[in-house]
Amino acid sequence: MAKQKDKKTIFTNSLADYSAALRQHPASPVFTQAPLALSQKHTLISQNWNLLSWSFTNSGLIQRFIMQPILDGLRGGLTITSKQLDDDEIKQLNKVYERKARDVIKNTMVWNKLYGGAGVIINVGDEYKTPLDISKIPQGADIEFYDADLWELNYKFSVFNVNQIEEGQNEDWNGGVWYDYYQIPLHKSRVLRVENRRAPALLRRNLRGWGMSELEFVLPQINMYEKLERVIFELIDEAKIDIYKFNGFNIALASQNESEVVEKIREVQYNKNFQNGIIVDKEDDYMNKQLSFSGLSDLLAQMRIDLAAVLNMPVSKLFGTGSSGFSSGEDDIETYNCMIESSVRGELRPLIKQVLKILCQVEFGFIPDDLDFEFKSLRILGEEAQQNVSNAWFQRVMESLERGIITTKEARKSINLMHLLPMAISEDGELHEEEIEALADVPETRVKKKTPTNISFHNSIMKWFKK
Repeated sequence: MAKQKDKKTIFTNSLADYSAALRQHPASPVFTQAPLALSQKHTLISQNWNLLSWSFTNSGLIQRFIMQPILDGLRGGLTITSKQLDDDEIKQLNKVYERKARDVIKNTMVWNKLYGGAGVIINVGDEYKTPLDISKIPQGADIEFYDADLWELNYKFSVFNVNQIEEGQNEDWNGGVWYDYYQIPLHKSRVLRVENRRAPALLRRNLRGWGMSELEFVLPQINMYEKLERVIFELIDEAKIDIYKFNGFNIALASQNESEVVEKIREVQYNKNFQNGIIVDKEDDYMNKQLSFSGLSDLLAQMRIDLAAVLNMPVSKLFGTGSSGFSSGEDDIETYNCMIESSVRGELRPLIKQVLKILCQVEFGFIPDDLDFEFKSLRILGEEAQQNVSNAWFQRVMESLERGIITTKEARKSINLMHLLPMAISEDGELHEEEIEALADVPETRVKKKTPTNISFHNSIMKWFKK
């Protein structure tokens, strides 16, 4: 019995052990990978042709995000330059480009941004399977361009070799020679291929050599905005709810007399709509519940700002709203224009340059060595500012003419080139009588004093100023 009294019972404190275990991991949750890992998606929307197509069709926001930068990049047309082409040929080339190629290039870049890749198909009426040499296209050929997205351009008879891709031995990422365009084999030289942003190496093979869709990078923000709009839409339906309290309602339902209840509610609603009043029994009750929308406008405005920041577009450009507060919005538009110049127009330039070369070969039978072009300015001047710029250019031309820096013909050509007068004037000889009459409404601020040089031209142009 004495030995049993000497035994001691030991208790284990589980709380102390748990606290000691916690002290062994002092790192803050901020430095863990779990929050970042939980916020990632592990599928590519670029692989879902059906979802991308329906999203583009049904969402005005996605359409504006994809199309607006491309439309702004192509706005104003092109200024084509080449010393080997005269003015009439450059005008002809510009017209052919606007008629046959501009819309095709626009659609191609839209599909490129939406799906991750696209191409311009060149059709000159010969065999599609054979390679196309641009310099051998006959002059006057009936050429056509077609736009196609990456899902329409499938590689045919492709052989995939990763080693050749990494070493640069294979000309095509997928090793294909022909594209299968709706069961029509197209040689790769007949497609001007464009690719969107390049995917990381881990995901690149899933995209079959093409780029990623622009929606890949903004999907969470677009989802949040769409969800907020749906919530607001549902709240509008529930903003005003009529609540009727009928004496014996549960008993009526239990006895399967719900038709009487429905008829009673119908009569109450009819009277309320017709006479703006309600008559109910003394034992019944009626109340109206209205929801408050305070705070939703601020939440929606902040969501638009966050979405515009991710989409790299000003709020006024994305949603069509004006500037608020002391901001005129010019800084935002200037930042957006810089993005268009560096990103969108930078991607457009190689494609347009190649198309212009093909059109030169078709129209003139050769490709100029110095063929180049510039995009028109993105800034849109007001009517008054544009008039001031035109007046300044007109004064500069007239001063150069009076000082003998340029000839009369060069002055006339400059006036016509920059559209400084309301109609084109003859570049040789005196102004025609109909030209003098048509120029009567030009502001007199452009008049300069007559000098002995170029008196003939100056006298001609002064006749309509006197009117």
